[in-house]
Amino acid sequence: MTAAVEKANADVPANVSVPASWAGLAMWVAGKWGIGIPIAGVFAWFLMTVYSDLRAEGNTKVEMVKGMMELQSANVQAINAVSDAVKQNTAELKTLRQEFDHSKPPRQ
Repeated sequence: MTAAVEKANADVPANVSVPASWAGLAMWVAGKWGIGIPIAGVFAWFLMTVYSDLRAEGNTKVEMVKGMMELQSANVQAINAVSDAVKQNTAELKTLRQEFDHSKPPRQ
């Protein structure tokens, strides 16, 4: 065998124990690579949770704004219809007023 193979064989343990629970895995990772890795993992999980909550809230707000826009569009159409009706009634009232003024006998 070469020196590199002998060195590699010396660095590899004969057996590796794998934890059977999440807590055991966290302790094994902390012992193997230090406490920074589990802390980074918890922080990443926290960020993913916050991001998914914010995304859901944002989607809810988008749907709410879409509904408000549809409602405002319907309101604008209704207001335009009322405005047209008022203009038509005003024109009819002016015509009736003119007809009424011309049909009155003059005052003495």
